[in-house]
Amino acid sequence: MAIVDDLYVKGFPFPCAILLDDDTVEVSGGALFPAPRDTISQKQLSFYQTCKSGWYICPIGYAVYSFILIPERNVRLVVFGLKVVGISKFQGKSEQLSIKTSSSDIERLAKTAVVSVEAIEARLQSIVSSGVHEFRNVNKDLYNTAYHLEKEISSFQTHNREQAEMAKSIVELSEMMKSRADIFDVITNPSIGQIKDKNIHVYKAFDRARKSIATSSSSRKVTLRMVGSSNSRAYAVQMFDVVPYIILQNSVKYSPDNSDVQINVNEDEFFIYAHVESWGPALESDELSKVFQPGFRGKLAINFESQGSGMGLFVVRRLIDFCEGASVEIRQEDSGKFVQQIEFRRTKFSLALRKAI
Repeated sequence: MAIVDDLYVKGFPFPCAILLDDDTVEVSGGALFPAPRDTISQKQLSFYQTCKSGWYICPIGYAVYSFILIPERNVRLVVFGLKVVGISKFQGKSEQLSIKTSSSDIERLAKTAVVSVEAIEARLQSIVSSGVHEFRNVNKDLYNTAYHLEKEISSFQTHNREQAEMAKSIVELSEMMKSRADIFDVITNPSIGQIKDKNIHVYKAFDRARKSIATSSSSRKVTLRMVGSSNSRAYAVQMFDVVPYIILQNSVKYSPDNSDVQINVNEDEFFIYAHVESWGPALESDELSKVFQPGFRGKLAINFESQGSGMGLFVVRRLIDFCEGASVEIRQEDSGKFVQQIEFRRTKFSLALRKAI
């Protein structure tokens, strides 16, 4: 799985810190021996970030052991606050940690943790991949049936306009379901999202996403407006269509009723730009920097819409990171308006993708 949190090592006997490749540090473990005093200060956490694989002595004097927990995503686990014979230099009494261990004991424990996580990941990936495969097969049949139905209805000289629109909506919903399946693929198998060398028509990708969620957005009375002019293509990953789909769906999901989502795709000599602007729940300054982290959701976003995994924007960032020279960012205005006692601010997602030559 692409998301890694403290559930992986919550039962680890010694205190530890999970270090992700985006410099995120999450403290966990300590099921048997809690973290000693001062070992989780910001200074200590910054030190753990510098630890590669192997043994270290922290500024306080405790032994620290760092190792790769999930090699595919460069996720490290740093076990800290240890009293290890021949390594630690800590002087004085520690209320939380009353024993001394050997380095071989900790290394053996680390190997056991790696084997356990690998087994958990393999089983979860197998279950999800099997489900997505079946889902995709059913959706393929649905798409083909709806597509032919739409063609049949359109071929009649006096066809029913309402029926034609309904058939078209089924086709678009099928496209939306395909995007959902692609998201699961990226989460369970990140290497799939790295496949490049596909020229993407960015404007058309956003237009397809807009059409696929038009029905659900209209039920919320949220209007999707698309402007701009761009006929160029960009070098991007093959699963790029997931990106505009997630951004637009996210914008609609967190927009208050009777509002609008503005989509603007344009270009200059070297880049293609896509901007999506809407009303969204206000984010605190520390929350704004976390929106692309796996599993994160702002407090007001949760109050407005309780359901959500917090994985969508993480997938967006992951896919954009795989596009050479591309970037994605989010900005919010400093003030806004209140709807149902929740503060909303104009929120803008901005993408920049290098043009294909």
